[in-house]
Amino acid sequence: MFDSVFLLIVVLALVALPSFIIQRKQRRHLDKIREIQDSVVIGDTIVTTAGLHAVVRGISETTVELETASGVVSTWEKYAILRNITQEPVSDIATP
Repeated sequence: MFDSVFLLIVVLALVALPSFIIQRKQRRHLDKIREIQDSVVIGDTIVTTAGLHAVVRGISETTVELETASGVVSTWEKYAILRNITQEPVSDIATP
């Protein structure tokens, strides 16, 4: 009886532990994205979840106005911002 209970606990731990670790990693990633969305300022160059590269021209509590071409401005939800290129550190690019 004790062996079957112990085996059940071990199997449950083996199933639950990876799930817990993955959830923590996803939560940290989402927290980082929310921080990026909250730190956007007018003039930043951003990338949306759809892959659109644009310059922020206006900000409200839940939306941003993005300029994709000269004079072309559209309104997007702040949650669509995935990356802020302006605030990303410049990586070392290897030169040939």
